[in-house]
Amino acid sequence: MRYLLSPFFAIGLIATTLPSLALLTIIKASPYRSFIISFVIFISTTTILLTNIYSGEQPPSPLPSKEKILEQKNTFENWLSKQPTHRDILLNLSKIEQALANEQGAQNYKNRAFELDPNNEIFKED
Repeated sequence: MRYLLSPFFAIGLIATTLPSLALLTIIKASPYRSFIISFVIFISTTTILLTNIYSGEQPPSPLPSKEKILEQKNTFENWLSKQPTHRDILLNLSKIEQALANEQGAQNYKNRAFELDPNNEIFKED
């Protein structure tokens, strides 16, 4: 439904309506002919737009795949080995563990981050 409000649909609607209005004003003797022409143009344009929109392309997944999450986890663990007292790395690892449904690991990383900076606003939200 959101595609109906897209700029392409609006441009197509305007592009098909304006010629029919011009035909209606020019040919006052047979307004039905211009109405039929504009209706055919409108239906064909709408069909082309909707066919292009629903051509089978799937929108990108809003959630990353498990492989991508594991790749991110490995990256953050490498950074953590170089900077073991970096609060933000620990918090990111906590979120990654939550995404992997490992609540114990997530709580472990969050507790370590809390020990480093207990007065941070992040921990007051919980």
